[in-house]
Amino acid sequence: MAISLPQATGREQLRQTGSLQMPNTYTITVAHPARCLHPNAGRPRRGWVTAEKNKAKRNAFWIACGAYGQDHRDVIPPPRWTRAAVHIRAYFTTNRRRDKDNIVAWLKSTLDGIAATGIVQNDSAFAAPTVEIIVDKHAKPRIEIVVTKGEE
Repeated sequence: MAISLPQATGREQLRQTGSLQMPNTYTITVAHPARCLHPNAGRPRRGWVTAEKNKAKRNAFWIACGAYGQDHRDVIPPPRWTRAAVHIRAYFTTNRRRDKDNIVAWLKSTLDGIAATGIVQNDSAFAAPTVEIIVDKHAKPRIEIVVTKGEE
């Protein structure tokens, strides 16, 4: 899992300039969520699905916190945008037919975790996500979520 960080971390930027310039785009990279979260997956025991949802949400929360420079040492206020555009790049190693709507549903817990960081005011601020499916036999399967500040 990787994140795209601004040039200087929040603490360094505050120290150097006295103010904080937040970027308008964040790229958050996560591993594929658990298979049981996919809408077409067979339904295992309910407690197991709930645990996987919470795990996906928690992982996305901490990765997104790192994306805008927040960590356990900094107290940086999140951007709290009122509108945000979401673009999802899903990387797979096999060239199978995939439904883009199901990919968005598969990532619901992940998007909730990103919203919980405060990048947006709440998850209703996300515009309908656009999905791009990329097949690369040599790359590691992953999901890149690009969150861009929308029109206010």
